[in-house]
Amino acid sequence: MHQQAGSRQCSALRSLSAGLSSIRSFLLPAVLLAVTTPGIRAQDAQTPPTLTAHDVYTPSFQALFTLFILAVLLESGLAIIFNWKLFISTFDAKATKPLIAVLVASLFVFRYKLDIVTRLVNIYTNAGYPINFAGKFLTALVIAGGSAGVNRLLQALGFRSVQTESQPPPRVPPAVAWISVTLKRVKAEGMVNVLARPDGNFSLIGTISGPGLANPLLRFFFQDRARFPGSGGHTLVPGTWAIQLEGVDRNGAVIQSRLWGPYAIAAGTIIDIELTL
Repeated sequence: MHQQAGSRQCSALRSLSAGLSSIRSFLLPAVLLAVTTPGIRAQDAQTPPTLTAHDVYTPSFQALFTLFILAVLLESGLAIIFNWKLFISTFDAKATKPLIAVLVASLFVFRYKLDIVTRLVNIYTNAGYPINFAGKFLTALVIAGGSAGVNRLLQALGFRSVQTESQPPPRVPPAVAWISVTLKRVKAEGMVNVLARPDGNFSLIGTISGPGLANPLLRFFFQDRARFPGSGGHTLVPGTWAIQLEGVDRNGAVIQSRLWGPYAIAAGTIIDIELTL
């Protein structure tokens, strides 16, 4: 009897020991996981997201899509002004279009406190920078750059496939030359004729009707009505050319400018002439 009781006690002790060992083997990994998890989470919280992180692309695309929509709206709104005949005939498009676009975009951005650039910086760096002047001004520049500029941003960040670049603006054809004539009025009244002579007698190639712009800054932004042609250049066949202006003074007498040339003009050249009349 005593031997059976002792055997049962030993069996119970072995069972209890095995149970404690199982509990210990289960609790130890759980305790280690509980201790290390906060440190891992804290480390993850301190690590800023990268451009390859999954949670960066959605807010980035939302911000860039907002830029794209605003750029399209700005282009559509300014197109009616930029295509207006009075605007085309009065202003130099290359000088005034960017300035007007930047001014209108800045007015819109600062009025509604749009700072998409700073929002993107906060997304990429996990920072909390407030809305600031630099971010709003850069946002205005991006919007003023138009939908093509925002499209390049989308391509650079991988949201859109890269497309081939558009063709460069046309240059002087290799078989011809370009020439322009600017009138400096002194005695001339009214219309002035622009005469050219390849050989023999002069022939009329254009007219100048308006007064000149004395201020160089005004010449930069406005079409110079004392220039022929108003923009670009007049095409000439390569050869020997002479240029002269002809008009009338206030008494109706015919007057002529000094003769420019004759000079040999090669193909592909661009010549700007200023004559006094």
